[in-house]
Amino acid sequence: MLSSTKTKAVFYLKGVDAQQHGIRLILTSKLIERHFKRASVWDDPNGIQTEILMEGYQEEIKKFYEETKEHLIDWINTRNQDIGVAQRISKNPGVDITLSKLEFNENLRVHDLVLFGHSLTFDEVSKGYNVFVDNIKTNKELRETLADIRKVIEKKL
Repeated sequence: MLSSTKTKAVFYLKGVDAQQHGIRLILTSKLIERHFKRASVWDDPNGIQTEILMEGYQEEIKKFYEETKEHLIDWINTRNQDIGVAQRISKNPGVDITLSKLEFNENLRVHDLVLFGHSLTFDEVSKGYNVFVDNIKTNKELRETLADIRKVIEKKL
């Protein structure tokens, strides 16, 4: 039976891959699937740490932490559909993602998960927009190159 009191907790993913492979999106999706109402997943500016904040019943928080510890590589693999990414993270001793201890602390500031999710969505969309703009530039350059090739071929014919 769940305790009737909600609490707050934090843990960290650390290592060179802690901010790669869509981890924020993966963990935010998992928090939503597990019906957390208040949670967030932030990349630390240092580039090698991700902070996971949660508010909920202690048993649910502990369960999510243990699931993350056990399944993070599988979740990354499934999302990216790239076995190589998961193998590199889990088997290459030079690359690591480790989980810190789970810390309970009532003074943590935990955001509404829906609002955080909107923020994360905009962040991810902006990344996609930049890729889209780069693709437009590349396509334009490719069309110009193809036009130049056509002109050279037409001259030789």
